[in-house]
Amino acid sequence: GHQPIWSLDSTIQVAVSTGQLLKNVSHLVPYTEYQISVVAVNLQNQNKLVSPESTKLNILTRDERPTAPSSCSIVSRSATTLQVQWKSPSPGDHKIAFYKITQKSLTDTRNDSAIAQRSPIEIYGLIPYRDYRVTVTAFTNNTRLLQGPPCQLIARTSVKTPGPPTDYRVTVTAFTNNTRLLQGPPCQLIARTSVKTPGPPTDCRVGKEDVTSLIVGWSPPAVEDYKIVYYKVVFQSKLHYYQSVKITPGILEQKNLSAATTYNVTVTAFTNNTVLV
Repeated sequence: GHQPIWSLDSTIQVAVSTGQLLKNVSHLVPYTEYQISVVAVNLQNQNKLVSPESTKLNILTRDERPTAPSSCSIVSRSATTLQVQWKSPSPGDHKIAFYKITQKSLTDTRNDSAIAQRSPIEIYGLIPYRDYRVTVTAFTNNTRLLQGPPCQLIARTSVKTPGPPTDYRVTVTAFTNNTRLLQGPPCQLIARTSVKTPGPPTDCRVGKEDVTSLIVGWSPPAVEDYKIVYYKVVFQSKLHYYQSVKITPGILEQKNLSAATTYNVTVTAFTNNTVLV
């Protein structure tokens, strides 16, 4: 480990009163061995020693929990991948054994974690256009496993870009097989497949804010291989019809509704080419 030797060049000047035997020295590195010696110095002339150097003592500082990693950041590398970066906690103050990186979707209860020795790390297999809470926690393992506080970030994966519609050349050819197999000329067509229709929004829920307000929440469709342009939320009763548009999934509050009235609430996602209810 790091073993600085205190000499005259690295001595802390201490004002000692008569009979003082102890001096606290702070800002040392946890779980690090230090070699310490003491000499008496003439304060009028610091280069003049008035006593020989004492016997050197080897002292090991106690282990302690690390601090939180610093400069944490996240970059969306693709619709299903986030790259997490960080710096060691208080560089030089701890011997880090490993880092634990945990990610959790804000719309689900499942936690996934990974172990890394250094930054950066990429998290794969995520859901497109979804918010994730990511934490990075440092651990030491000198005398026992000690966990520090995490740094915490929230990031959103990007939208997956759909591939272009595909053109196909289709031919229909007739064959006879009376005396021998005979092939006639084909009829030929060119057709384009349609854009894939996405699935419905997920995790839809409705709550009451007050007697004339409702709150609606939802998440993106479970499988997103297309770009959703916006969401339309409709509140419909026997006598009234209200609609609102929101660009991103999340929470929408509808005010000025009628009290003691039943509303049918629908959330509709719109893509560039198709509409889905």
